[in-house]
Amino acid sequence: MAASARGIAAERAHGPVAVIFMYHHVSPTVLPGPYARALTVTPQEFAAQLSWLRTKGCRIATVDELVTDVHG
Repeated sequence: MAASARGIAAERAHGPVAVIFMYHHVSPTVLPGPYARALTVTPQEFAAQLSWLRTKGCRIATVDELVTDVHG
């Protein structure tokens, strides 16, 4: 909740705020390695996470779309 309050305060003070999520690996199969499961989501998990973010009012955009929004 504190992070949300900070985000709202920042938006009011400076305009919209972009939150950037980075996905290391989206794949139907997990690659071998000690950290592979922690760094991999399935396409279904990825879609579900984006859907959840949309239900919370987040606008999903690519990096190119974000740059265009910022620089016009």
